Amino acid sequence: MISDILSIKIMANIFKESNFKLSHSSMQLYQNILHYHFCDKEEKIISLLEFNLKHTQIPNYEKFEKRFLELQNANLIKINKSTILFKNVWQIHLNLARMLAPINYNKSATEYFEVMKDSQQLIEIVAMKLKVKKEEVVQLLNTFIDEQNAIVKLYPNETECRKHFIYWSQFNQSKITKNQVISNAKILGIK
Repeated sequence: MISDILSIKIMANIFKESNFKLSHSSMQLYQNILHYHFCDKEEKIISLLEFNLKHTQIPNYEKFEKRFLELQNANLIKINKSTILFKNVWQIHLNLARMLAPINYNKSATEYFEVMKDSQQLIEIVAMKLKVKKEEVVQLLNTFIDEQNAIVKLYPNETECRKHFIYWSQFNQSKITKNQVISNAKILGIK
């Protein structure tokens, strides 16, 4: 969200460039309104445009009129009859390249395989739940990774991949190939 990238440093730069001594309460009001407006906006350049806010959208507008006048004197907003225009003074301070690049944090199960395989805690918990040997859990993990890659399943983080593996293993325990011992030894007295 855009509110995530409007950092304290960016806000400080906006206030510094205004060349007007703003009160702390006016700065806080401005930051709160920007956060309110941008909190649900995706990180796209189109979302950075200046915007209008109706006086009726601001609870107790009359209480904040003095602060809004300060912000207007700082050339950050323009107060109209029934709306306030918030000028786009933030865009020049943002890293726009970040918004142009597609963001994909999801990774395949293969990328988490080594960490999961080396996690004794994960292997032990699954072994206890399924009442199987640790080696069989690793075998199950290999099958899980293969299946998830086959359907191109992506995970936002390792925790989600682990949770899915634990849940998946409960229903796929039959995929473990058990090593059966075949002996040619004979019991004495039986032909």
